[in-house]
Amino acid sequence: MRDKTHLEQIRKWASYIKKSDGKWKKEFNEFINSQIIMAEKALKRLTPGKRRKILFRKNKKS
Repeated sequence: MRDKTHLEQIRKWASYIKKSDGKWKKEFNEFINSQIIMAEKALKRLTPGKRRKILFRKNKKS
């Protein structure tokens, strides 16, 4: 484990999930979707050369 604060955050998140009665799924989904949208917008703003370079690195790691 990383440290005490990391473990505390995991425990808080687990407690929230148990008590939220499924509400967390919608909130988490909205958060993840917004992150994907922001990443796609950032990628579109890049020049074609830089975009190709990022996508090449991503595919190389896979």
